[in-house]
Amino acid sequence: MEEINQSYLTRLPDELKLEIFSYLTTFDIIQLSKIPSFEYLSFDANLIKDMCLYKEYHCGLDIWNSFILNKVRSELITSLNINCIYWIPAFELRKCFDKMTMLEHLYAVDTKLGLTVKDCDGYHSLKHLKSLAISVSDGDLGTFPSGLNNLFLHLDITKHETIPSLSCRLHRLSNLRELWVIDLSPAKVQITVMRMLCSIPKTVENLTVLFHRATDLALINSLHFNGKKTFNSSQNNFILMCFERDDGFVNDIYSSWNFKDASWDVLINRLKIDPPFCRTDTKKLIFGKCSLEDMKYEELNIAHGADLCSTLFKSTVGSILITENTQLLKKLRINFCLAEQSGNEATKTEPLFKKARVGVANSLPNKSTLEKLVENSPFIEELELWKCRPNVKGEYAKITNAALSSIASMNYLRKLTLYGLPQHIDGQFLITVCKSCKHLMSLRIRSTLGTNTFLNNVCLALPHTVSLKDFKYEFLYASMDRIIEALGNIANQKLERLVLKGSSIESFSSAPFHKFLTNNPQLRLLSVVLTDVSKQMLRNISKIANNYKTGPEKVFVFTNDESTYVGRLPLPHIHRREMLEFHTAVSVMDIFNGFSKH
Repeated sequence: MEEINQSYLTRLPDELKLEIFSYLTTFDIIQLSKIPSFEYLSFDANLIKDMCLYKEYHCGLDIWNSFILNKVRSELITSLNINCIYWIPAFELRKCFDKMTMLEHLYAVDTKLGLTVKDCDGYHSLKHLKSLAISVSDGDLGTFPSGLNNLFLHLDITKHETIPSLSCRLHRLSNLRELWVIDLSPAKVQITVMRMLCSIPKTVENLTVLFHRATDLALINSLHFNGKKTFNSSQNNFILMCFERDDGFVNDIYSSWNFKDASWDVLINRLKIDPPFCRTDTKKLIFGKCSLEDMKYEELNIAHGADLCSTLFKSTVGSILITENTQLLKKLRINFCLAEQSGNEATKTEPLFKKARVGVANSLPNKSTLEKLVENSPFIEELELWKCRPNVKGEYAKITNAALSSIASMNYLRKLTLYGLPQHIDGQFLITVCKSCKHLMSLRIRSTLGTNTFLNNVCLALPHTVSLKDFKYEFLYASMDRIIEALGNIANQKLERLVLKGSSIESFSSAPFHKFLTNNPQLRLLSVVLTDVSKQMLRNISKIANNYKTGPEKVFVFTNDESTYVGRLPLPHIHRREMLEFHTAVSVMDIFNGFSKH
């Protein structure tokens, strides 16, 4: 903090300082404690009672032991969120159980904590614990504290025999009101888990919310209990949440009578798309706070499967997106087909001689739906464009770099996903987008193009991504040297996660790789998957990278077998779901932190 700002703040009353500091994150408060004039305020109960260190890579073992366990008054902490702090050993994390005696909410998904006997002994020692979020894997399972009201489980189970043991422990939670389950297990196990969960409400009488998301199955169970009545919503692929309500009517938002607008009726009931709404918007619709026609949407996921594209779909989606309802849209997932130029706007005739004759028609193409959307919804922060099957008429060829360049006008864009770029797109639009979108933090690209032109444009675009933290590039054939050099030319190095995946590479040199790793000490994830290169080359790359692996939070993976991610390496789920695999982040619950109340 600059001296002039410190001098100004020190003259303010403590009450005003605390009001200002209440907007800081937990890690900011930790940094604040290092400034002598503000150290005493950093331990105020209102600032530390809710500690959130979710995915805070800077929180190492030194900070955990020195500040969180020793400096602050641990008995004042009522909520602790350490989701995705996967690098701190379990025995170090368990030290907080003896000190945080008033803890009511503990969120520890994707950490070294789990449901082992030692971990459960620690949970039982927290007499005020009401909410618990943990990851569960195979092995000896302890028991849950009987006083839990809210339980969130990340399941990563491979053995069927683990499920009866888990079921027995869940049936004993008589005070449980909410059970949330994200199942990351193999598909064959997820089916058994789903059947097991359906039996829970029969014995746990106070349960009002049971949510199950099976990530590898095309089914989601979301049950709402109201006495003996059950409001059941099962939809494909995406989340439709149902919330507890003490009284009043709960709308079935997918009934045909609920659609005054014909476009929504066609989209939901005729084209049978998955629920396009986020949890916040769904809650408003279910409880009748607003209708589909007057909702100001925050997120919309209106992407179809690659085989389901049609003129009806494109026209219907266009009529929904270009309205006042989407002017405040923050997140959107659509298909590349909405970037197609739509025919001719006018055909002009004019006399050429004394006798009027029909002249050459001047074809004036309409703007694509994507271009209209950019003008209508200027506040979009996350945009996902997913592949669409080219139809027999060749309309897919109407997608141009010019249409995709309109993305550059999204001044608030932070995350961009381009999954399955059309074959004829050479990537020139990426240069314009990266130059204009100064807040772009995440860029994910999947392209099967093997041309040098596309690679050239990607490499020309990357140096302009001044805020880039996450970059994923899936390719058929490319030069790793050129990609690494382009990333190394970014003026302000902030890259934290890098994933490169392809069949083969043109060349690899150690010099640019050394330079890149030296200039990016903040790198947390580095994954290189090359299916058609020798294991010796991968060993050479790995040997160089491991010299820069300075802490347990750094995950470096080099392989030519993608199944390595699933079976043989204990990779953190946060990296697997967000970077190593392609998953949408629009209109779905954040499975790592979306359940947390703090």
